[in-house]
Amino acid sequence: MEDLGKEIGVIIAAVLIGFGKDLTEWLKNKFSKKTDMFTDSLKYDILINEELDRLKYTYGFNRVAVIDYHNGSTSYDGVSFSYSSMTHERTNNADSIITRFQKIPIGPISNWLQDLDQNSAGFSMVDSDNSSLGIIQEAWGSLRVFSFKLGERISKGTLVCSFTHYKEDLDDAALIDCKATAYKIKIYLDKKK
Repeated sequence: MEDLGKEIGVIIAAVLIGFGKDLTEWLKNKFSKKTDMFTDSLKYDILINEELDRLKYTYGFNRVAVIDYHNGSTSYDGVSFSYSSMTHERTNNADSIITRFQKIPIGPISNWLQDLDQNSAGFSMVDSDNSSLGIIQEAWGSLRVFSFKLGERISKGTLVCSFTHYKEDLDDAALIDCKATAYKIKIYLDKKK
């Protein structure tokens, strides 16, 4: 019986020596703190705001924002949505509207949203000369608004860049940069989930 106890002790020691490092790592991972989702989410919000600021300063936009489309409380990719809300906003010489731009019904601009969603160029430009979309100008207080899809469909959201004091055009390089930034923002938003 005494020999059996020694043999079991030797087996346990051999297992610990052979697998000790792996066992230690497993125990450390098992009982370590989980990633702080709130802190991670803030990190991506900061990165999104940095991208918005870069666009604002590079092209002279007065307002740059991210718009989310949702059913009233939750975003669902591919599911019918009825509202839009601004989730991020950076301004330059323009009043902030983010607190007023929450859960806005999309009915009045649904035709324009459908056109943007189906637009293969990935963006749309609306200015004060387009009277049928005056509601956008009124809501944003803008003379010209560029909207970029965050993905293949607008259900992922839109990046909206506007000029409030004058009508400025964007050249091809600027449009490509804005579309690339919209895609980068989509990646950040996906990582927040």
